[in-house]
Amino acid sequence: MSLPNIGNLFFYRPLDVAAPLEMWKQCSGLEGFPDIVYGGPPCQAFSQAGKQKALDDNRGRLIFEFLRFVESLKPAYFVMENVSNLRGVGGGELYQNILDKMNALGYEVTVAPLLAADYGAAQLRVRLFFVGVKRPLRRFEMPEPTHSDEQRLFNAEPYLTVGDVFAGLPTIS
Repeated sequence: MSLPNIGNLFFYRPLDVAAPLEMWKQCSGLEGFPDIVYGGPPCQAFSQAGKQKALDDNRGRLIFEFLRFVESLKPAYFVMENVSNLRGVGGGELYQNILDKMNALGYEVTVAPLLAADYGAAQLRVRLFFVGVKRPLRRFEMPEPTHSDEQRLFNAEPYLTVGDVFAGLPTIS
């Protein structure tokens, strides 16, 4: 299988990869396991903006493909992000199933909804982050926000706007 390679980033279609560890070894040239696996399985199946078909939508099942990669690659850490609405799908049953699977794979998992604007992005977008740490490593603590829409005691920076981000860019003629 030939995968596009941009630096150390590899792009793949998870359903086409029968043996994730072999793919990792072939693409990286390394014999060990990766330190971290990061992914954001498609969120359309869980999004409030979508039809919320959850696992009845093939894209919704890709969360379990991500977990298949984690199981095979055995990273010390993984990060998975998705829409915060994932917690409420099926009355929370899917969310609990995901957490149970992560726990069964040997990870301590910290989960939190994070607002992009709180961390310096010019976007009011909440994403649900799962950060898994392989036992016996210590549980991950989510970072404190660096930005805020109101004055804070510890001098958080104000939220950035698109205008702030684009300021100083050359004009297009």
